[in-house]
Amino acid sequence: MVDRSSDNSLSFDSATSLEMTSPSSTDTWMSSGSSALEHEASVLAMAILTGNTTEVRSLINVGVTMSERHHWTLYQACLQGADMVGALLASPDINFNIDIPNDGGDPILHYVLRTPGSRFEGGKTSVVRLLLEHGADPFKHDRFGETALHILASSTEEEDVCLLRELVSGSGLPPPLDHQSQYGDTALIVAVISRNIAAARVLLESGANPNVTGEHNSTAAQYAERQGCLDMMCLLVAFGAELDDDMDM
Repeated sequence: MVDRSSDNSLSFDSATSLEMTSPSSTDTWMSSGSSALEHEASVLAMAILTGNTTEVRSLINVGVTMSERHHWTLYQACLQGADMVGALLASPDINFNIDIPNDGGDPILHYVLRTPGSRFEGGKTSVVRLLLEHGADPFKHDRFGETALHILASSTEEEDVCLLRELVSGSGLPPPLDHQSQYGDTALIVAVISRNIAAARVLLESGANPNVTGEHNSTAAQYAERQGCLDMMCLLVAFGAELDDDMDM
């Protein structure tokens, strides 16, 4: 996972508390008001980056919100853990269901899912669940045409396999198991290419079609054969994968 924060140019005011000014005219009020709002947003962003959940709660409670240029810090908030995300979600004006503009504009949820669980305070699962509870769409496409299923299928971390199982079984709507990315790959094909037999089993048990062809017009079984992964091939055959005549089992 590339840290997107390095792509942002942002300088913070060194002040650590909010200052109120008394405008002397309408023009001054409009100018100072805009400046004050941006200053408050910068203070909030700094509190997020330093992991100061208490200060974030205090700022949210007095109505401080986030400016658009600080949206990238919402990903950093996710790394701080569920308490930080929950503190920000107390504001009706802060929305985690947005695309971060850097590098093509992937949804925050997709950035979170691509990040190793070890980078999260208190674990990744609680953060993902919180985002989903507040409307994050796991089946939205990123710039590669991938959904959360593709991302999780590529990870062998136990936490990610459990999240994959939750998504395919508890979303309420039928998950797009056979959706193909811009390269033509389904989540199952991604799991096979990643040698992720646990994720492949979850997807197959949920109804993924093992005979969809992906990039290079290859099926999941053909990828498994090229890798010499007999266990994966046996799993695919058990769920209806069709083999070429020249395939050895």
